[in-house]
Amino acid sequence: MDAQTRPGETYLVVLNQPGPNWQNPLPATPEMAQHHHDIYQALLDEGMLISAGRLDGEPVMGISLFHQGVDENEVRARLDSDELVKHGFLALDYRHWALLSGSLAGV
Repeated sequence: MDAQTRPGETYLVVLNQPGPNWQNPLPATPEMAQHHHDIYQALLDEGMLISAGRLDGEPVMGISLFHQGVDENEVRARLDSDELVKHGFLALDYRHWALLSGSLAGV
């Protein structure tokens, strides 16, 4: 194990993937897009979210990285309330990332 890796350093990662009703461009309303943004901004402001953004390539995807120890059930409830998810435009894939080298300590 790398000297900088802390044992048990595991993070919740959420991948935003195209849902069953995915279209490009999305037929989402400005209100739906704002609601999506507001959910992630609130998680960031509350100190739960480290970072979020788009991944390049096809299909269009996004990734969100959460701090260790977040309440995963709360994160799931909030992200699942996203209108883009409820309408099937996005699907969420919840994963746990166990660091094997390096560290995000102090982020």
